Order: sequence, then structure tokens, then C-alpha cells
Amino acid sequence: MCTSAWYSRTARPCGRADAGVAYEWSITKEALAGSSEEEWLHGTFSCGTARVVAKGFDWRPLLIWPRGKEAAGVYLCCDVPPVLLKPDARSLLGVVCPGPAQLVVWAPKDGGTQEAVFNGTYGSSFVPISRGVGETHALPLAAASAAGSNPVDRWARYLRDGKISGILTWQ
Repeated sequence: MCTSAWYSRTARPCGRADAGVAYEWSITKEALAGSSEEEWLHGTFSCGTARVVAKGFDWRPLLIWPRGKEAAGVYLCCDVPPVLLKPDARSLLGVVCPGPAQLVVWAPKDGGTQEAVFNGTYGSSFVPISRGVGETHALPLAAASAAGSNPVDRWARYLRDGKISGILTWQ
């Protein structure tokens, strides 16, 4: 009889080695200046990657701003890692639970500090594969007339050092 833990029938612990680690992400003002009808603004993590792996799936922050609207949405998105995709995998149907996760968007405050202007928690919510879960009107934007013709000016409240930033954390 084999006594190796690799062959044990007992359940493995479901905890995360990175529990409590804040993965910092950002979106540059250059990305905000895009000219499409509906901007899908993908965050990039401070390590340079666009996604963090959890529970075997790729997770990423996403802001969606339908041009001309008063607010942008904030979403936690789930994808199948590219290495696992087959040619027909785009038609995968299913949902995934990210586990206890928190997605935060920061806004600068006086004195160089930051405040959380969006704080999404995802405990037992399910996310459709290749889609996201979040809030459609999470980030109110400056009025178009007050911001002028530059779309980046509508995001001024959230910009610090030329980018929107936040964190993604699993508990």
C-alpha cells in the first residue's frame, strides 16, 4: 500500500497560499483615450501580466465604459487559460466561483492617500466562463460638458500618476 500524500483519498486543503496578498493593477490614461463606441479597459497587474491564476482559471479586472454614459462598470472576469484552450473551447458553457475575493478601485485623496471608490466582494457568486461579474454603474464620471472634448478628463477623479489603479485580493 502506498503512503504518499499524492495518492491519498483524503481531501486536500482548499486554502490559498497567497491569501491576503493584494495584486495591484492599473489602466493607463493612454488606454482611456481609445476611440471605440464602448471601451473595454483591461487592467494590467504591477508584475506586467494581464491576469492572475486562481482555481485553475485566469482572472482579471475590467472596466466597461459605454461612450457618452454617465458611469463605467467594474467587473471581475474569468477566462480559461490559453494553454488549455482547444479550437472549440470558445463555446464552453459553465460558471466558476472565484472564492472569497475582493476587487477595489482607488481614487486619490488629499495628502497623497487613496480611498476605495469601488469595493466588490465575491464570496459565493458565480462567474460565467469568458465573462465577468460586477456592477454596471460603479464609477460615476465627470459630465461631458465639464470635462471638455478629451474623454480622459471624465476619469480625472480616479487618476493618480496618469492611471486608474486598484487591487485584487483573495482572502
